[in-house]
Amino acid sequence: MTGDGRLRPVVQSPFDELNPRFSSDGRLVAYSSNESGEYEVYVQPFPGPGPKVQVSVGGGRVPLWSPSGHTLYYRRIKETFAVDVHSGAALSAGPPRRILPSRPYRTASLGHQDYDVTSDGGFIFAKPMTPQGIEVVLNVALRLRGDHIR
Repeated sequence: MTGDGRLRPVVQSPFDELNPRFSSDGRLVAYSSNESGEYEVYVQPFPGPGPKVQVSVGGGRVPLWSPSGHTLYYRRIKETFAVDVHSGAALSAGPPRRILPSRPYRTASLGHQDYDVTSDGGFIFAKPMTPQGIEVVLNVALRLRGDHIR
C-alpha cells in the first residue's frame, strides 16, 4: 500500500450505502444505495473523478464483479441480474439481464452476501447452516433448469 495512510470515504452522502465491491482492476466501485427511495446498484470510478451510474432497474443489492471486471452481478428479491459495465472515456452500463430466475436457497436477508462468483464465472450460493455444516451448491443454473449433472 502507498499513500499517507489516512482513511478517506469512497462514497459519502446522506443515504445508506451498502455492499461496496471493487472491480478486479480497482478502478471502479459498485455499491447499493437507497437514494432513489429503494435500494439500487451504482458504479463509480475509483478514486475518481467521475459521476456514478445507476446500473440496476427496479431495485438491486449485493453487487459482485465478474473475474474480468466487465460484468457486474446483483440481486433483486429472488432474482440474479448481470450488467455489462464499460469504463472507457465515460462510464456506462448496458441493460440489466436476468440470468437466474430464483434463488436456489432461502437465505436470511437480501442485504447480505449469500453468493459469490467463481474464477471461471460460475456461481456459488450459501445455504443456511444446518447441524451437518455448510453445503456448497455448484452448477446452479443447471439445477434450476432441472438438468442432471453426470
